[in-house]
Amino acid sequence: MKAIRSSSLLRYALIANAIFSALSGVLLTLGGSRIAALVGLQPLVSLWPVGLALMLFAAYVVLVARKTEPEVGAARAIVISDALWVVGSMALILFGPLNALGNAVVAVVALMVLSFAVLQCVGIQVLRHHLEVASKIRLWSRRVFLTGSILLALLVFGGAIYEDVRAAEDTQHYPAPGRLVDVGGYRLHLYCVGQGSPTVVIDAGAGNWSVAWIKIQEQLAGETRICTFDRAGLGWSERGIQPRTSAVMADELHLLLRHAGLSAPFVLVGHSLGGYNARVFTDRYRSEVAGLVLVDSAHEGQWRELPIEVNQFRNNGLRQLYVAKLMARLGLLHALNVPNPQVERVPSGLRPAYSAYLAQAKVYDAWQSEMQSVDQSAAQVDATRSISDLPLVVVSAGHSFDAFKGLAKNIPLDRANKTWLDLQSDLALLSSNTTQLIDPTATHDINFDDPDLIVKGIHIALSKVRNHDAQAKQLRADN
Repeated sequence: MKAIRSSSLLRYALIANAIFSALSGVLLTLGGSRIAALVGLQPLVSLWPVGLALMLFAAYVVLVARKTEPEVGAARAIVISDALWVVGSMALILFGPLNALGNAVVAVVALMVLSFAVLQCVGIQVLRHHLEVASKIRLWSRRVFLTGSILLALLVFGGAIYEDVRAAEDTQHYPAPGRLVDVGGYRLHLYCVGQGSPTVVIDAGAGNWSVAWIKIQEQLAGETRICTFDRAGLGWSERGIQPRTSAVMADELHLLLRHAGLSAPFVLVGHSLGGYNARVFTDRYRSEVAGLVLVDSAHEGQWRELPIEVNQFRNNGLRQLYVAKLMARLGLLHALNVPNPQVERVPSGLRPAYSAYLAQAKVYDAWQSEMQSVDQSAAQVDATRSISDLPLVVVSAGHSFDAFKGLAKNIPLDRANKTWLDLQSDLALLSSNTTQLIDPTATHDINFDDPDLIVKGIHIALSKVRNHDAQAKQLRADN
């Protein structure tokens, strides 16, 4: 009787595990596609095989639990399976494509599985202690390992839940200034002011969004309709398709403008990586683009032409983004309130929102993917066709790389800046109808350093477009 009582805890834990696994398996088998869509996995995976595996696992656990005194070896195999599920869940939260609901669901389920594993471990130890199999040293070492594993799991799952709660609070406290437009399963933020034609659309640099362009947008609101937007995963926009190549981002922008009811013609303004996107958009939807403004734009050949230290800086930046992404997914950026110097450069009324969204995991997911895909994006730009006499304005910074001198002290600034200006001059040759504006003192953050020059460049582009339209209208009238 004493042996039977010593095995009771283990049997009850196994039975609870089996019931939970069976119910989860049934849900995943019957509603796998819907659940995958809800948690952000569709169309990447199908969950019904996971559901089937869980039901088979539940059946095995029941067979082990039915015995009056469960076998220690079989019970240990179940604990190992539970531990692998917990580890897999941590990996999915830290590295996977889950949305906020997905992170919460995976975390809660993993915590349940962890509790079963802990109870089963305790039950095994009780049974082994009664059978006098384990020594005290091995018993205590396993307790230490189990305690450490539990604390690590609680950190990951607790951090993920905390991050989701804080992200939901950010959305409530700092609502989007514009509107969220569905582009096929996820929504992008679009903010438009002013009236008139053509519509100006601004695409920010890598890892940045509409907030950084609000001042320029307000200055131009009396001239025409001007729109800023947040690429997928950035700012107020939801997570989107990965990898984040320029082709993907150009197609998303086209869907955004169409679903928002905005009609051509458009004047596209692209800063840095946004210049890649604007050029790919122009190539794909040439009839809808009336003019182009490239603001210190990336050049498709820059990674070959710039000093090797710039490529090293990019690779170091990717590693830093990876660390920042992990910290954000654990809620550490929110918890530690890590400062970002860029926050001070946006309008004071938008700083709390900018700071809050810079702490969100989705931003670093998107930012890292944009930078990881930059070579592919450059190849897509390199494959674009001639834009002929399309009105083009190139706005360039004379000291572009000075923006990074605090982050990468080994970059030869003079050589990098000179090469960059040569590349900017090359961009000016894309069209036979080009104006180039250069601020010799501005850095790559020219939207903060010299917003008036960008406003001037957009004014020039609008004048070119309107003059071209007037001449075309006059020509039609004469004929």
